[in-house]
Amino acid sequence: MVGMFIGFFVLPPYSDTYGRRPVFILTMVLSTIAQGFILFTSDIHKLFLFMIVLGTTFSGKNIVALNYAIECTPESYKQFVVSLYWSVELASIILWSFYYQRLDKNWFPL
Repeated sequence: MVGMFIGFFVLPPYSDTYGRRPVFILTMVLSTIAQGFILFTSDIHKLFLFMIVLGTTFSGKNIVALNYAIECTPESYKQFVVSLYWSVELASIILWSFYYQRLDKNWFPL
Protein backbone atom coordinates (compact mmCIF):
# COMPACT_ATOMS: atom_id res chain seq x y z
CA MET A 1 0.00 0.00 0.00
CA VAL A 2 2.90 2.35 0.67
CA GLY A 3 4.22 1.81 -2.84
CA MET A 4 0.81 2.36 -4.38
CA PHE A 5 0.42 5.58 -2.38
CA ILE A 6 3.77 6.83 -3.69
CA GLY A 7 3.05 5.71 -7.24
CA PHE A 8 -0.37 7.34 -7.48
CA PHE A 9 1.12 10.72 -6.66
CA VAL A 10 4.34 10.43 -8.69
CA LEU A 11 3.67 8.54 -11.93
CA PRO A 12 0.54 10.20 -13.37
CA PRO A 13 2.11 13.71 -13.33
CA TYR A 14 5.24 12.26 -14.98
CA SER A 15 3.08 10.68 -17.67
CA ASP A 16 1.50 14.08 -18.35
CA THR A 17 4.92 15.76 -18.51
CA TYR A 18 7.04 13.20 -20.36
CA GLY A 19 4.36 11.26 -22.21
CA ARG A 20 2.60 8.02 -21.51
CA ARG A 21 4.85 5.70 -23.48
CA PRO A 22 8.12 6.31 -21.55
CA VAL A 23 6.35 6.06 -18.18
CA PHE A 24 4.52 2.91 -19.28
CA ILE A 25 7.73 1.25 -20.49
CA LEU A 26 9.58 2.26 -17.31
CA THR A 27 6.84 0.86 -15.05
CA MET A 28 6.64 -2.38 -17.02
CA VAL A 29 10.41 -2.90 -16.79
CA LEU A 30 10.52 -2.06 -13.07
CA SER A 31 7.48 -4.25 -12.42
CA THR A 32 9.05 -7.22 -14.21
CA ILE A 33 12.33 -6.80 -12.34
CA ALA A 34 10.56 -6.46 -8.97
CA GLN A 35 8.41 -9.53 -9.61
CA GLY A 36 11.47 -11.53 -10.60
CA PHE A 37 13.27 -10.56 -7.40
CA ILE A 38 10.15 -11.34 -5.35
CA LEU A 39 10.02 -14.83 -6.78
CA PHE A 40 13.61 -15.64 -5.86
CA THR A 41 14.24 -13.67 -2.67
CA SER A 42 14.82 -15.53 0.57
CA ASP A 43 14.78 -12.55 2.92
CA ILE A 44 11.57 -11.00 4.23
CA HIS A 45 13.06 -7.48 4.24
CA LYS A 46 13.98 -7.72 0.56
CA LEU A 47 10.48 -9.00 -0.15
CA PHE A 48 8.97 -5.93 1.49
CA LEU A 49 11.32 -3.64 -0.43
CA PHE A 50 10.41 -5.19 -3.77
CA MET A 51 6.72 -5.16 -2.83
CA ILE A 52 6.99 -1.39 -2.37
CA VAL A 53 8.64 -1.10 -5.80
CA LEU A 54 5.92 -3.31 -7.28
CA GLY A 55 3.23 -1.20 -5.62
CA THR A 56 4.79 1.95 -7.03
CA THR A 57 4.69 0.55 -10.54
CA PHE A 58 1.08 -0.58 -10.07
CA SER A 59 -0.29 2.91 -10.68
CA GLY A 60 1.81 3.38 -13.80
CA LYS A 61 0.65 0.06 -15.12
CA ASN A 62 -3.01 0.61 -14.37
CA ILE A 63 -3.61 4.31 -14.87
CA VAL A 64 -1.18 5.04 -17.68
CA ALA A 65 -1.54 1.74 -19.53
CA LEU A 66 -5.31 1.71 -19.39
CA ASN A 67 -5.55 5.28 -20.69
CA TYR A 68 -3.01 4.44 -23.36
CA ALA A 69 -4.98 1.35 -24.39
CA ILE A 70 -8.28 3.23 -24.45
CA GLU A 71 -6.83 5.95 -26.67
CA CYS A 72 -5.52 3.37 -29.17
CA THR A 73 -8.70 1.29 -29.27
CA PRO A 74 -11.56 1.89 -31.70
CA GLU A 75 -14.76 3.17 -30.11
CA SER A 76 -16.68 -0.06 -30.64
CA TYR A 77 -14.13 -2.16 -28.70
CA LYS A 78 -13.41 0.13 -25.73
CA GLN A 79 -15.84 -1.54 -23.35
CA PHE A 80 -14.48 -4.99 -24.24
CA VAL A 81 -10.87 -3.89 -23.80
CA VAL A 82 -11.52 -2.33 -20.38
CA SER A 83 -13.48 -5.39 -19.20
CA LEU A 84 -10.76 -7.75 -20.42
CA TYR A 85 -8.04 -5.64 -18.81
CA TRP A 86 -9.68 -5.61 -15.38
CA SER A 87 -10.57 -9.32 -15.59
CA VAL A 88 -6.93 -10.21 -16.21
CA GLU A 89 -5.84 -7.81 -13.46
CA LEU A 90 -8.26 -9.41 -10.99
CA ALA A 91 -7.04 -12.91 -11.86
CA SER A 92 -3.44 -11.73 -11.46
CA ILE A 93 -4.12 -10.26 -8.02
CA ILE A 94 -5.83 -13.46 -6.87
CA LEU A 95 -3.02 -15.69 -8.13
CA TRP A 96 -0.29 -13.50 -6.59
CA SER A 97 -2.20 -13.55 -3.29
CA PHE A 98 -2.14 -17.35 -3.23
CA TYR A 99 1.55 -17.31 -4.05
CA TYR A 100 2.38 -14.88 -1.23
CA GLN A 101 0.26 -16.90 1.18
CA ARG A 102 2.38 -19.97 0.39
CA LEU A 103 5.61 -17.98 0.87
CA ASP A 104 4.36 -16.50 4.11
CA LYS A 105 3.86 -19.95 5.62
CA ASN A 106 7.49 -20.80 4.90
CA TRP A 107 8.83 -17.63 6.52
CA PHE A 108 6.59 -17.08 9.51
CA PRO A 109 4.88 -19.87 11.46
CA LEU A 110 1.77 -17.82 12.21
